[in-house]
Amino acid sequence: MGFVATLLISVYFVTSADSGALVINIILSGGQLEPPKISRAGWAVGNGVLTAVLLVAGGIAVLQDAVILAALPFSLVIVVMVAGLLKALRSEPLAAPREGCKHSRAAEPWTGSDDSGA
Repeated sequence: MGFVATLLISVYFVTSADSGALVINIILSGGQLEPPKISRAGWAVGNGVLTAVLLVAGGIAVLQDAVILAALPFSLVIVVMVAGLLKALRSEPLAAPREGCKHSRAAEPWTGSDDSGA
């Protein structure tokens, strides 16, 4: 059972590293969908070497600390994005008026009647 778990974790890591290398390569090649394979291999090997060095240097705790440290700036970007979303949602009307429709809600929408009772 331990061998199967190790194999599955290894396949997951290799697949994730390959996908990450592809994304980095596409960004750096200016959006080409088929970036050079040699630079893709370089990024994949670089990620693997960096991970191995961090694991040898201090084990999984150092690797976790490095991941958290690298993700911290992105989490700040997410906070700013949420603030912008909330600001945009507050400025939007609750319901957009449509041509031919009334501009108020029905008093009892569950009845299926469009009569607002006014």
